[in-house]
Amino acid sequence: MPMDFAALEGVAPGEAYLPRGPLPTLCGIGCYENCSGREMAESQEFAALTPQTIKAVELALSKPRFSAYLGSHGDHEYALRLYLWNGRLSKAFLFPLGVCEIATRNAINGALSGVYGPNWVLAPPFGLNVFSAQSHTRALDRLTRAAQNRGLPPPGSNDLVAALTFDFWSNLFRDDYDHVWTQPVLAAAFPHLPAGFRRKDVQKQAAEINDLRNRIAHHEPIHDRQNHGAKLARILDLIGMSSRTVRDFTRRHSTVMMVSRTPPTLHSRFPGRPLAQMNLRPPPVVAAKDTLDIVLPVMRAARPELAMIAGAGAEGVLTTTSAMALTADRAAMTAGMVDLTDLTARDVVNLHPLSFAEIDVRATSGDVLALFFPSDSSALKPAVVIVRSVVGHVAGVLIRPEVRL
Repeated sequence: MPMDFAALEGVAPGEAYLPRGPLPTLCGIGCYENCSGREMAESQEFAALTPQTIKAVELALSKPRFSAYLGSHGDHEYALRLYLWNGRLSKAFLFPLGVCEIATRNAINGALSGVYGPNWVLAPPFGLNVFSAQSHTRALDRLTRAAQNRGLPPPGSNDLVAALTFDFWSNLFRDDYDHVWTQPVLAAAFPHLPAGFRRKDVQKQAAEINDLRNRIAHHEPIHDRQNHGAKLARILDLIGMSSRTVRDFTRRHSTVMMVSRTPPTLHSRFPGRPLAQMNLRPPPVVAAKDTLDIVLPVMRAARPELAMIAGAGAEGVLTTTSAMALTADRAAMTAGMVDLTDLTARDVVNLHPLSFAEIDVRATSGDVLALFFPSDSSALKPAVVIVRSVVGHVAGVLIRPEVRL
């Protein structure tokens, strides 16, 4: 797999720079974006996939199922990362889908109860088509057997409403039930129905959502078959037809869009937001002979607070903290009197060099965090990670956070 983040020559890991005080960024890796690399399940650590793991998972999933992720690229590790991303997408969709299913069935039940009475669902008076009747019978029989086995009373309407599948509820909008959904009944179920929306429009939207729900329930791929943002919008729209407040609540707490922005690539090993999508900023360049009275204001104005010495490469990175470490050393030697015009940028990188690594801009925030916090405790923990463009230019420099969040 083409990877471009080999750790380069630097100082000992123990000398890595740790910024003091509160972190100045949202991300913690200096990109000024809310781009946490851990949108995944808590148990999925930043650990490389070994060939043995890849082979075992592929065997367990079966080659036909794994081939849906392998595609034309033929990279088995990348395919497994696609599988993991598909799992995170599925997990993210479960929350809005769950709210949508429950809110929709309750909206339907409320509207039809107003017409046919609160127990209509036990024996729908308007008649069910064959498909709906089979679904209804299976659910009622299952509830009845469970109640009998436990010595409980027969199931009530609330029990059956919760037991019926979203297939059943969404299919109540088929043409067979056109006579049920008069405009007043439809408005009772969905008081915020868009202008011009009719029963057929609700049926189409509910069917599309149900298809996504069923794909996820059967562990099918959704990563390359769905426009995730559009699918989420359809779910939120259906929720909003019955309650705008619940729609807004669901949108605020959904993680679908966050996860959808963190796909794996052939240039990444860990999930996270692509670095190319982040607000990276090339660092300001200073001369090696520039004195700290010049360099410090330049770094203070930069985000993150650092600079690079012109022509010095990765070894020429200095930060406000490494510069202040040098001034502290000088102050200890001169009874606290320090003349910043006596210290240069070259003095900082010579006396307080930073350990570093480099990474391709096509990698992800997860790759960066894996460098900053390697699973191998003996591995180099770079103080900074230099992000290189495809042609090798410095796209940005990220500072190691003091803690892993």
